[in-house]
Amino acid sequence: MVIGGECRERLKAHPGYGCTMGEMCVGNSVCINGKCACTDGKVDINKICVEPVSAKPGDTCGKGIVCNGGSYCNTDSGKCACPRGENAINGICKAFTFVYPGDLCTEVTSRCAGGSYCARGRCECPLNMNAVDKKCVLQQIAAPGEHCSESITCTGFSVCKSNRCTCVNEMMIREKMCVQRKKVNIGRSCSLEDQCLGNSTCTDNSCQCPPGHAASLNVCVLRKTVTPGYLCNPEDICTGQSVCIKGVCQCQPDYKQMHNICVKKNIGVEGSPCSNRDDCGEGLTCSSGKCSCPEGLFSVNGRCRSYVQMGHTCTSDDRCTDRNALCQENVCSCKSGFTNITGQCSANIVQPAEPETLSQVKSTKCLASNQCPSGAQCVKGECKCKPGLAISRYGFCVPITFAEPGTSCAYGERCQKDSHCADGLCTCNEPLILKENKCVKSPREQAARRTQQPRTLTECPRDGSCKLPDCFCTSTGKMPPDNLDPKQVPQMVLLSFDDPITDRIINTLKSLFSGKIRNPNGCAIKGTFFVSHQWNNYDQTLWLHSKGNEIGVNSITKEDLSGRTKERWYKEQKGMRETLAEFSYVDRSQILGTRAPMFKVGGDAQYEMMTENNFTYDNSMLVSGAYWPQTLDHKLPWDCTEKCPTQTHKGIWEIPIQNLQGDDSRWYKTLNRALKPVDSRDSVKKMLMRNFMNHYKTNRAPFVLTLDTEFLTYLPDNGAIYALEDFLKDIVLKQDVFIVTGSQMIDWMRSPYDLNNIKNLRSWQCKFLMNDHVQPCEVPSTCSFDGRSRGLHAHSFRMCGVCPTSYPWIS
Repeated sequence: MVIGGECRERLKAHPGYGCTMGEMCVGNSVCINGKCACTDGKVDINKICVEPVSAKPGDTCGKGIVCNGGSYCNTDSGKCACPRGENAINGICKAFTFVYPGDLCTEVTSRCAGGSYCARGRCECPLNMNAVDKKCVLQQIAAPGEHCSESITCTGFSVCKSNRCTCVNEMMIREKMCVQRKKVNIGRSCSLEDQCLGNSTCTDNSCQCPPGHAASLNVCVLRKTVTPGYLCNPEDICTGQSVCIKGVCQCQPDYKQMHNICVKKNIGVEGSPCSNRDDCGEGLTCSSGKCSCPEGLFSVNGRCRSYVQMGHTCTSDDRCTDRNALCQENVCSCKSGFTNITGQCSANIVQPAEPETLSQVKSTKCLASNQCPSGAQCVKGECKCKPGLAISRYGFCVPITFAEPGTSCAYGERCQKDSHCADGLCTCNEPLILKENKCVKSPREQAARRTQQPRTLTECPRDGSCKLPDCFCTSTGKMPPDNLDPKQVPQMVLLSFDDPITDRIINTLKSLFSGKIRNPNGCAIKGTFFVSHQWNNYDQTLWLHSKGNEIGVNSITKEDLSGRTKERWYKEQKGMRETLAEFSYVDRSQILGTRAPMFKVGGDAQYEMMTENNFTYDNSMLVSGAYWPQTLDHKLPWDCTEKCPTQTHKGIWEIPIQNLQGDDSRWYKTLNRALKPVDSRDSVKKMLMRNFMNHYKTNRAPFVLTLDTEFLTYLPDNGAIYALEDFLKDIVLKQDVFIVTGSQMIDWMRSPYDLNNIKNLRSWQCKFLMNDHVQPCEVPSTCSFDGRSRGLHAHSFRMCGVCPTSYPWIS
């Protein structure tokens, strides 16, 4: 180039430098707008324009490396980066979307927002955080049953439903956790937390079928309805106000069947016209078109009465069996001019003068039997009557008969029940007094008994000082009273029930005690019911009492009383006696037996309460072996593991309950514990028979069965009930087995009869058992209480009379 008139070499300029002064652009650059620049897409590398190197988003950039795909070279990182809001997809920057906790995410086209991160294809919050309003916030927790929301997580296997942490899959809440509910079969004990199976529900502490249903193969099925007059099973529903008796739906007393329903009879009195037996009142029969007493009975004030036997107590309305007898001084005795010989009034015959040798007969001295009166024989120089005969005050040997206190014993009758024969009359033993043909303690004696100082129990004496009827004991507890031969002793069986009487079991009880099972003397079997208050229907209790069953007491609350005071025992058992008297109209004087709740006796506190309130016996102690009842005058012969008496409680009887051996050869305290779900009707019957034989073939101590609602409903299709009936029907075929009540057992213990004379025991006779004067409630009252005052669930029961204003309970 020309500079100052001289040609000089041009100055050189590299890419990026100025070229305004004629400089020559080198390195393949050209002067553009006064500056050396690369063209055709070339780039300046080391002052030379060369073809550029391309880089994708994420690659290193700068110094001739061009970012492509929409990215730019981030000078801070030295790498190609996509603009804000875009992500590189296949080397090209593309915009992405924001997604929130719980949404699907891909980590490429979407970005988890709100503090969440993409895991397993979904936006999740970090540990201990929850999603609330598209943001992750610190987690709050709630236990089952507590309030919950989107921000509050349910724990303990519960889920949030309707803003409440709820257990699912029939689980229940226990200690702030959802746990599986206990599954209980029909008929077994349950609590409100348990799950009753087979469409049953927990009612009265057991899984029961709904009304109108019955258990079949552990499932509640609709009960079959049967009209009056047709065959039925205990689980069937007899319609028309009939009940299932002896396998047939029958109308109750004072009702008759008409057009498939039971209607009230038009009860006819004696002499009323009739067409059949149903037209006549109780005890009457229809004969020749008129209501009349059956043969062998006579009518007094419209009621049929039996003739009174010779020597027995009578009233002015009674008639004696012998036409030559009258009711004189309340005893059936022969008219003047007649003498009672073997139960018949025979005219007196003037006897010729007796030979001199007969003077020796009057003094009962003899040398040979021909010197003794008829029926007697000479034994060791004295005339003695033959077995089965006794000498009368007039010197005759007459058949042994038995007389009540206050009645005649002039003809050899044997006085019983705390009396002896004096001047031809059964006179009470000292210090007893006669009251209504019974020998009882005088008020002064009773008061003295109650205030006497307690004495420590001693061993059973061997000097015979413990005498019946008020005291009985043996050193082993295995011997019957009066040293009787066990083979001559009746085998007594006690059917005891330990539960409230409810609709659930009343039909079963009515069937069992309908008269279809009878003792060898022809009397229908009876049971002993130790009643507790909760859920008890007192109208049904009265029905059982009216049929001759014995009513005893368990307690008001059925709580464990073993460590409680005498005052608490008084409130529980004396209170239960008063409740039965008020609500069931049961005579207080007939409620004589007790059973401790859960078989847990209360020691001296319990028995002292019994003494002070004239209870007769307790039936609570569980023993291992066949033991006879005994009074608490002396130490018990069996092992007592509970709270046992240590002091004397004179005249109080204890009827022990023997343990039972199950089919697994193990011993159980109660019958229902011995049952297993695999048991059948036949296996239960065999178990009962095997345990019964342990008594029958040995010392014949009473065999006590403790029954309850759980046992009666344990097996499907009423298997346990039928097994019990099968067992009872078999044992009463034996002429020496009798099913008795607790009071009947004590009567026999006080005055033991052998099998030859058992028919003379009055309390075992059919007529004595019937409470004809007691009538069940026809229209009972239903009493309902909410239970809040006691902190319990609502309760209801039925009773005779007007409901109380508040629920009867222990204060």
